[in-house]
Amino acid sequence: MTHHARPARTPLTLGLAALALLSVCAFAPRPHASQTPVPPALPPSNPAEVGDVVRKAWLLYALRSREHDEATLVRLVERRGVPFILTAEDETELRAAGATDRLLEAVRQNRRHPRWGGMGGGMGVGPGTGGRASGGGIGTGEGAGIGFGPGRGAPTGPGGMGGGYGPVDYTRPFRQNEVTKRAMVTRKPEPGFTDEARWNGVAGVVRLRAVLNVSGEVTNITVVKGLPDGLTEKAVAAARRIKFNPAEKDGRKVSQYVVLEYNFNYTFDEQDVTERAITFDKPFDKSEVQERAIILEKPGAEYTEEARRNNVRGKVVLKVTLTRHGRADVVSVEAGLPHGLTEKATEAARRILFEPARLGGRPVSQSATVEYDFAP
Repeated sequence: MTHHARPARTPLTLGLAALALLSVCAFAPRPHASQTPVPPALPPSNPAEVGDVVRKAWLLYALRSREHDEATLVRLVERRGVPFILTAEDETELRAAGATDRLLEAVRQNRRHPRWGGMGGGMGVGPGTGGRASGGGIGTGEGAGIGFGPGRGAPTGPGGMGGGYGPVDYTRPFRQNEVTKRAMVTRKPEPGFTDEARWNGVAGVVRLRAVLNVSGEVTNITVVKGLPDGLTEKAVAAARRIKFNPAEKDGRKVSQYVVLEYNFNYTFDEQDVTERAITFDKPFDKSEVQERAIILEKPGAEYTEEARRNNVRGKVVLKVTLTRHGRADVVSVEAGLPHGLTEKATEAARRILFEPARLGGRPVSQSATVEYDFAP
């Protein structure tokens, strides 16, 4: 009997085999966005809770079901934020569901971390050009994935790793860590309060990003974090009046980026506190608030067996208060039905999930009418 010796599996052989497998994974064709099946308009398995970020599954459901108009969805995204970075595939999927440019821009500008969720990871493998290879990254979500593909090399050229140094463009704005001598603010005027903000008790910080220009002017002002009732506008106007000595780099005066903060706090006297307590303690009508309450989920009311045997049909109308604390309180029954249907409607109304109404930038209670239709 003839015995054939097997070739030894060296580390080099194993490494080449692994690289071959990675190459196959990296260049496997991916389905085009237009070929991706669109799921039916079903409510997400875990709907957004009060105060949580707006997840993509709930946003897709809201768009396909047409339960909320564009302004309501934009306001909800700006208030709560989203837990994902808007990719091209996400944009295609949201547009197919009915998202507008205004809603997509709100999604891009209001990314936040969710209160809970898993941490996903990514790893890239591939050749770099001119330096170290990189790829993949870390993202938040409900799982982890490994991606393989060509890496991106370290930057080369002026000021980059692995390359030579080119001429410096002294006309562009520099960050604080790039200048030789930082700009020095010599006068920063106070913005002042507005009467509306004082009455509504608005307090907090307005944060602006601006350029202390070499010309001596404050330019390119953008709002990082604002406040309602005219306080953001007050902060921007005050920022334009700032006086400063320009920054320097290599002995030349240059423009510099800066972050400006304005703290707004107001102390109420006894009369103010009493009047505010009386005003905000009552539920407002929907015509009195600046932003109406947003119903996120309205549970259905169960039809009783007794009502079915008696062929009862009709409508239960309830007067409820959507409180500023996120609780739905049933105030009165405007129209009821027998055989336990009024009680079932009342139980369902108390489980309504909603985003409270707002007045002067703060949550307030709002009166609302809720109806439940019953038919056997």
